[in-house]
Amino acid sequence: MRTRLLAGFLICGAFVAGAANAQRGPIRQFLLQDDETGSSFSLTLKGAYAYVGCDNNIKLEGDGNVKISGCIVTFDTVSRFPLVHAEIDLCKGSGSASILMHELGTATHDVDAFLLTVIDSDMSNNTSLCKQTR
Repeated sequence: MRTRLLAGFLICGAFVAGAANAQRGPIRQFLLQDDETGSSFSLTLKGAYAYVGCDNNIKLEGDGNVKISGCIVTFDTVSRFPLVHAEIDLCKGSGSASILMHELGTATHDVDAFLLTVIDSDMSNNTSLCKQTR
């Protein structure tokens, strides 16, 4: 029984180590690229993230907490704004990231919130270059 568990663990570990964009060596960074806009969200295992918006010229960087459970990598920021959540499925090779931003209004000091998203259905074709929109 222990041999089967160890073999299964080693196979799963080898799969995870090679799953993200065919990088060499162990995975240290994940890249999501939006299927429609080409906007990108990158994440390191140490919890650093970067967002580059191709359709809105927004660039963000920050940090948070990374958790790995089986094939699923999740990320959440600790700060209140921007509020970032990402989930990557290494077994399916897909993932998504949501960034809740806020913008202070100048006249009334109201806070307007808006959401940035990156939805990547196939991480194997990511280039980190903006896609041409039609």
